[in-house]
Amino acid sequence: MSVVTDLILTCPLFDNDDSKDEDGPICYMKSLDLGRGQSFAYVNDHGPAVGGFKALQQEVFMAAVNYLDWDALRGYLLMYRWEHPENVRLMVCAEDWDAFRTYTLKDLEEESWPLR
Repeated sequence: MSVVTDLILTCPLFDNDDSKDEDGPICYMKSLDLGRGQSFAYVNDHGPAVGGFKALQQEVFMAAVNYLDWDALRGYLLMYRWEHPENVRLMVCAEDWDAFRTYTLKDLEEESWPLR
């Protein structure tokens, strides 16, 4: 039995050259434990063009997580010091939903979090 949740997180392109450093945002996002050793994949790592002929204009992280720890994810996203927090978006599609729902960090701060 599994309970899979699809996640897509987007944010503006990182402005600084240290974004891939050990304590930078890319390593931080890829190292998050979403439960049972599952983590985000960094889509921008898959070449300059990820379909089409141009590079992505947003940083994109994706995961399909079995038994996601919602409280941990919320805490991780709110704890990180984003360059442009107002532009971070988390798209979530729970296994029994027909479409993704989009959340801002403000939604998470206000605990508008329907997935319990």
